[in-house]
Amino acid sequence: MPTVDESISAQGFMKIGSLSHTLDMEVWWNRAARVELLALRCGRVTLLRGAKSYFVTSRSRDGETWARDIGPAFDYLEHHHPELHITFRFWRDVPEFLAAREARKHARAHPGASVSAAELAAMQRRERSRRETLNGLERLRSLDLGGSDLLQDHLRHREAHARSEVERARESIDHAEAAGHFHNKLQREYRDKGSAAVIVITVNANVHTVTCSHHHDELQDAVAATVKELRDTDRYKVRQAFSGGRFKVGLSESDDPQLVWIEQWFGGSLNPGQLASIRGLDPAVRDCMARQTMVHPNQDVVVDGSVVDHGKLVAPRVVASLLDRVDCRAASAGISAPVAGPRVRFGLVVRGDEVGEMTDEPFEVPLAQLDHVMFSGKTRSGKSFGQRVLVEEITLCSPVSVLIIDPRNQSAGLLAAQDRPEVLARFGQFGVEGPRGFEFKYFAPANPGTPSLPEPLGELATGRHIVSLKGLEEHDRCEIFAEVLDAVFEVCSRSESASVRLVIAIDEAQLFTKMLVAESAKPSAERAETALNRVLREGRKFGVLVVLSSQSMRDFSRESAAIRQNIGTKVFFNNSDREIEYARDYVDDPRELVRLPPGTALFCNPNWGVAKVAVRPPLSRVWDMSERETAALLGRSSIRPLSPDARRLLEGIGTFVNRTGHPPNASQAGEAAGLTSKRRLQELLRELTQAGHVRTTRLQAQCHPRVIELVEGVSSTGEFAGGHKPDTTGQEVRDGDGHRS
Repeated sequence: MPTVDESISAQGFMKIGSLSHTLDMEVWWNRAARVELLALRCGRVTLLRGAKSYFVTSRSRDGETWARDIGPAFDYLEHHHPELHITFRFWRDVPEFLAAREARKHARAHPGASVSAAELAAMQRRERSRRETLNGLERLRSLDLGGSDLLQDHLRHREAHARSEVERARESIDHAEAAGHFHNKLQREYRDKGSAAVIVITVNANVHTVTCSHHHDELQDAVAATVKELRDTDRYKVRQAFSGGRFKVGLSESDDPQLVWIEQWFGGSLNPGQLASIRGLDPAVRDCMARQTMVHPNQDVVVDGSVVDHGKLVAPRVVASLLDRVDCRAASAGISAPVAGPRVRFGLVVRGDEVGEMTDEPFEVPLAQLDHVMFSGKTRSGKSFGQRVLVEEITLCSPVSVLIIDPRNQSAGLLAAQDRPEVLARFGQFGVEGPRGFEFKYFAPANPGTPSLPEPLGELATGRHIVSLKGLEEHDRCEIFAEVLDAVFEVCSRSESASVRLVIAIDEAQLFTKMLVAESAKPSAERAETALNRVLREGRKFGVLVVLSSQSMRDFSRESAAIRQNIGTKVFFNNSDREIEYARDYVDDPRELVRLPPGTALFCNPNWGVAKVAVRPPLSRVWDMSERETAALLGRSSIRPLSPDARRLLEGIGTFVNRTGHPPNASQAGEAAGLTSKRRLQELLRELTQAGHVRTTRLQAQCHPRVIELVEGVSSTGEFAGGHKPDTTGQEVRDGDGHRS
């Protein structure tokens, strides 16, 4: 039976140390995986714990500095790796060899900067040799008195070639000397203005217990599981978060555990001056320690009047971040200081963990403290209710102008009072008096039955307007969105305002980003992103408050990350997956997002911290309304005329119903209308659904098939039959799974 040592060695480890005092502990190192393993023997039980260490480098692979991301990086590590060890050491003195190394990194644009003194001397010797060859050719040609034209031509050719070689050698030497002067100046700047730092991050694996020390298979499995756990952590958590783009932090794996021991056991790395004076140290170890030492300028590094590197106060940032992690901050649901202006009441404060208990304490905040707002949450979590409540509160309590841009037409419900029984039943809990509609001007460019958008579009900056973009192609939707925002911003930017003058509410804002549109619409989406970015960056100065809603805050990442970063108030409804990771920077326990019931949200703002709030029910209707329902709300009898193909499909559906007595599925409807293209069939069904002529319903049968039903009161020709009026109840049609049809 193999021994413990043999079992661990079989997994690619070599023993590098041991400690015997009461208990026996051994240290193993896997050079290939760069994993350190501690084996603690307690009688017949062996405890295994693996560790993988990283040294933070001053720049990422893309060359971007990381000083701004120290705090978020530490928070991420703390939340994802509970057994985390971070060591930090800082020095004011920078020895010559570290300054030279940093200068070389910044002088790569100068090819001659890497030329050593020996290489420069060799270049100078080659230049002298070529010059001597040129002088010899010139003397040889002077001896010929012109008796041979052939010899003269040959000598002139050789002389011209030798002269060009001399000139090229001289240019290389001049360039190398100039670059060398630049490198020397840069090195002096880093030596005089720089400081050195080392940050070591050690990620630990779970402890594995092997109950029988002589059990070969169990021990090998535990060692293999430890290595796999650390490799997976490195690949999926550390590398993707740091090198993958979330943070601009460069990490380098530790090549030798003794360097980590110096950091952890000696309270920090050796001073760079001490490092420079240790002559007996293995050169490879010394070079490795030098690579793990960062050099940052405390002041701007200036060479020949140009700033080569900007000063970065790394040490204060690290210390501030570490203090922030241990500082006791009690979250409050109140406002930090009284602020003038209208106040917005979202609902009632919820106390306690898990689901929590709703109190009778109102959550009311000044409009001026909201800054820009974003609601996020998965479907049916309540984010649409939250955005609607904010719009209603602003409309009720202040003369602020409101512009709603809606790609789904849910905002048309603002025109009518809430009538859903399950929503009305909750009014008493929040002390809401009763439902009501609100007066807004409504525009829908895709619906010919509504008024046209005003000219100029800047008129939308004053008053209360709804712009529904439902039914438009992605290209047109993004173009109109960008045009409206640009025009409104142009009007508002004529004068600054300390108070909020205009609220722009954008529902499903992710539909205006490049990431979620077809390739042909990406140029228009880029214009839409640019317009939204400008309003978010500069709007508050001119009294503009932007309110967004989306399923995830992470919908705005990469190129559109600036949109998310300019949001002052983040509202998290029930969510999961990547939203939990993002929420770690704002809430103490991001897993709470999974437990939030519908209608309850976490409101995060620097003015009041984090507050759990049960959002009151909206006073007006909230759902995606069809053109027919919208026309009825507007008091218009005319709706969009159907295309000939859509009318033919509608007639086919009516014929099928009359013949069989039950509604058809999509394939049967296509056969009845003589349509063979599935894509065209889906387009026509969408047209009929948007116009309010048909709806799809999932049957309570095996496999839950979907069927297409004619809306009551509509004949198979598209006209209202039997004198019936359009159905304006607005009740959603839901299938057996609770999904909206």
